[in-house]
Amino acid sequence: IEEFPGEMFGGFFKGFEDSYYTFYDQYLVIGNSAGAVRSFINDLDDDNSWGRSVSYVQYFDNVQKNANLSIFINVNRAYDLVYNTLNKESQDFFNKYERQIRQFDIMSIQFVTINNNIYSSFALQHRSTARPNDKSSGFLTGETVGVEAKIATRPFVVKNHNDRSREVILQDTSGQVYLVSSAGEILWKRKLGNLIQSDLFQIDYFKNGKLQYLFCTKNGLQLVDRNGKDIDNFPVLLGDSVKVNWLNVIDYDDSRNYRFIIADSTGRLILFDKYGRIVDGWNGIDMKGTLIQAPFHLRVRGKDCIVAVLKKGVVNIINRQGKSFKGFPLKLDNPVEGPVFVQPGPDFSRTLFNTVTSNGVVIQFSLEGKIKNKSQLYRPDKKTIYEIVPNLSNDNFVIARLDDNHVSILDRAGVSILDKELLFTGDLKVQYYNFGTNNELFVFSDTQQEFTYVYNREGKLINNQPFESSYQVSIVYSEVNNQFRIYS
Repeated sequence: IEEFPGEMFGGFFKGFEDSYYTFYDQYLVIGNSAGAVRSFINDLDDDNSWGRSVSYVQYFDNVQKNANLSIFINVNRAYDLVYNTLNKESQDFFNKYERQIRQFDIMSIQFVTINNNIYSSFALQHRSTARPNDKSSGFLTGETVGVEAKIATRPFVVKNHNDRSREVILQDTSGQVYLVSSAGEILWKRKLGNLIQSDLFQIDYFKNGKLQYLFCTKNGLQLVDRNGKDIDNFPVLLGDSVKVNWLNVIDYDDSRNYRFIIADSTGRLILFDKYGRIVDGWNGIDMKGTLIQAPFHLRVRGKDCIVAVLKKGVVNIINRQGKSFKGFPLKLDNPVEGPVFVQPGPDFSRTLFNTVTSNGVVIQFSLEGKIKNKSQLYRPDKKTIYEIVPNLSNDNFVIARLDDNHVSILDRAGVSILDKELLFTGDLKVQYYNFGTNNELFVFSDTQQEFTYVYNREGKLINNQPFESSYQVSIVYSEVNNQFRIYS
């Protein structure tokens, strides 16, 4: 039933073109996609919930316990949803004060009926009032794993579907792939003919809650189970003419009838069905340039959009038949060094993309292919380069400005958040982690000198020194323990 929650509870609950539901501990859970419901249940099973968060528990101790209606809002996560509903004047205000607005972490509006009167209350928590992360001053070495040769990939943090613990997959230069348990034990190792070239994805291939690992080598698509064994029909060999740069997983309707899309070194897109067969018409759609990020999928108003961003500063958005949507390809006039950031909207005109060209031009455009905003950031030197750096959950981003031995992190309005002098080579990787209240980390990895610097949002170097790391790190945060865990 279209807009089922809105029909049941009123206009405030609109926004559900489709409704998916499940029952959890005698509660009815409704989401606008199967993936949203699945993610919600996974978070509960992983204890990744407000009830397990120190800062949220502190907040809930100070709100009404007997309210008839309570609305709780995570300000950071709701920011883009609210932004897309505003007029131009209000959006300008939000752009100017975004950093300050995002300092408010939680908001609640509550209504309670007493003696035929309705009373309301409003509460807003600023980050400075939340519990500080007093364990951010340093890291202690946890598990250390020895492998047979030099490590060749970053650590891929994966989930054990049996006990939901975190494990790690990595590969060494000899081609040996390892699965390492949360206790640091090597569960299995397997030698591949080539090195892993892509990100690694976990998918529920058999739709039974058990997860498999998908990745690409130089010229093959691999899918293995948690014991390291190949799934039927895999690997898919791509031939010597295909050199894989990017891989992504597409699940059009959250049915787990997956599509696997790769982009090769020349910018050709190849789409495979769940069984490793090339989809008709997708045997090398030429984007006419190398991609800067993995091609990805959006669904807006029932239309499937596949987004390809080229290093030379061109964005193409195509449909399931491989044809460009009206307004695309869109030329940005200058190369880009990083990905685009998407602000989902209810339609094409209000679905927005944010990017910055290498010379510092900030551009916002819509899914209609129309430029909405364009501005030039201050560029101290002609060698200065910029890139957008999304956070792990893709609900916020910062802009990195790189000069000779100088790194700056800017917010969306171009205001400096962090400025540091770092002795780095030309290949500095920047990561941004935002785990909520007082838990923002900025990570700089010099992959040539094999050093990684981790700063908190106050600009303090965690551990007071960099630590050794040949690749970008993976960081997870425990709300329960108020601790970070770094995999390097």
